[in-house]
Amino acid sequence: MTAGYALGEGADAIIATVRVHAVASAGLIPLLGGKRVADSSASAQPLQDAITQVRHYYPDAALRDVHAVYLVKRGVLQSGRAATLRYEDLFAGQRQKIDLDIYMFCCVDDGMVYEFRIRHAADNNAAWAAIPFLQALDWSVPSRPDDR
Repeated sequence: MTAGYALGEGADAIIATVRVHAVASAGLIPLLGGKRVADSSASAQPLQDAITQVRHYYPDAALRDVHAVYLVKRGVLQSGRAATLRYEDLFAGQRQKIDLDIYMFCCVDDGMVYEFRIRHAADNNAAWAAIPFLQALDWSVPSRPDDR
């Protein structure tokens, strides 16, 4: 499942894409057994796969940063991985350098991978909009008998 969002306009434009994958379809092996927990280690390979996909379309994309990231979801601190790639493309009506921030969270027990891609003009601080956006999106929890 993929959904796209546009935040702001002109030089401050931000394009956000959210993808939700089943862990099985991403070829992942869960590393933790804690309920409703996103694991940073499990997110490493899906993040690398996302970077490879971007470089397929933008071979000159420069990897600028890879680091751990955290969000509070479902009342629990969730751990994931993030990377920033820089490349040139058409954005906000003009060809320019853009930064693509990829945030990856693998929720081990619920078997879902949440991938957020935030595109914005290079060196434009998008954290003011990106972090509240990531935090506000709900992670659905399947109804299970053991959760009642």
